[in-house]
Amino acid sequence: TYIGQYGESRRLIGLDPQNDQAEARAIVIHPAWYVNQSLIQGQGKIGRSQGCFAFAKNDINVILERVAPGCLLYADKV
Repeated sequence: TYIGQYGESRRLIGLDPQNDQAEARAIVIHPAWYVNQSLIQGQGKIGRSQGCFAFAKNDINVILERVAPGCLLYADKV
């Protein structure tokens, strides 16, 4: 966990060949202004990051608690 450009964030380390460059590419969990209810209501979706896991600023503390260091984070297409 570190304080970065967007606030409190967490670096990720990829374990599979498909994502083993996550740390080198600076793929992280971070808060983002483009993840909020008013944007969802106006556009029907949140904004897009460049591969990071972006969350609402109000939710980032809970997310970082739940996805503690050493946890497995699994993501897939919906």
